[in-house]
Amino acid sequence: MINNFNDKQNIKSKLVYKNVDINSTFDFCVSIPTYNRYELLKETINSITRQINFNLNRLCVVVCDNNVEDNEEKKEFLNWISNLSISVFYYVHEKNLGMFGNWNRCFELSKSENTIFIHDDDFLCENYFCVIDSIISKKNDIDILIPLQYNMSNNEICYTNTNKILSGKIYKYPLIFNYLTGTMAYGTSGCYFKKSAVLKTAGFSIEKYWPISDWLFYLENYESLNIYKLHSKLFVYRMEVNIGRNPQAVLKEVEIGEHVFKEIFKNKVYFKMLNKFIYNGQVMWYANIAKKILLENNDYENAGYLDEKYNLDNSFSFVVFNTIRKISLFIYKLYILITMKKV
Repeated sequence: MINNFNDKQNIKSKLVYKNVDINSTFDFCVSIPTYNRYELLKETINSITRQINFNLNRLCVVVCDNNVEDNEEKKEFLNWISNLSISVFYYVHEKNLGMFGNWNRCFELSKSENTIFIHDDDFLCENYFCVIDSIISKKNDIDILIPLQYNMSNNEICYTNTNKILSGKIYKYPLIFNYLTGTMAYGTSGCYFKKSAVLKTAGFSIEKYWPISDWLFYLENYESLNIYKLHSKLFVYRMEVNIGRNPQAVLKEVEIGEHVFKEIFKNKVYFKMLNKFIYNGQVMWYANIAKKILLENNDYENAGYLDEKYNLDNSFSFVVFNTIRKISLFIYKLYILITMKKV
């Protein structure tokens, strides 16, 4: 397996700004990859400064910038962070590392074992750190913790409530449920990571599996890392500026996903037993999601292409998969109620 952390080691990252000693220690580090979106990045950092019931001296922020050009927006951002009261380290790479190369570098440059990874267009809820701090202080086997999110579209946050019975509880999510329910697409933004655990992996695939390297990372490391889900909404995810809404990225997700599903599950007994309907249905499930996004972007040509390629409207495999998915979701909810723990 290729170690993606080694792939860009010849490209150095220059520490352009810091307001604290480089050898300082922190309980938490918020690592933020960015590329030329400084106004959104400010909102992300501001959300960190607004944390409640948490001492901000316990954390630092590391910004990893893929923008190698000097422009007025970058200069203005440098001036802006110089007025922050929280600890900040701002790195600019010698060359653009690419999206997932920048993610890998974020973990390498993190200043704490307890690393919070968030995209430069998302932001944390004000209770984020008091909740995460409480959980990891009581349960130290967590390598990755994936909280729920609020979605933001057209500058409006959809404040939907979480299930009161499940709220605040954590649970592991077995790989088979990912396979049977069509819910394999976990993102990384807003998640807690144990730095040493991440660095022991191969990291995020830099180019081969763009743009679903985050999905692949979870799937590849399900058996070696302790990955938990937290049934609490702790961050805000901007829908409209996310790359996952880009029509070309959506098409690529389906194309790469078709290959990835087969590779990840090919040695699983249940995959061999159910492959005829489940694999085809799984791919069609994501193709249907992609089709909806394309139609939202008025991209009727590519939506029609997916329809024709996967026969989305008249597929027996998809009907079977959707039926199994609904049954599996019911079993999954029972599994959560039985195994989840209040931390």
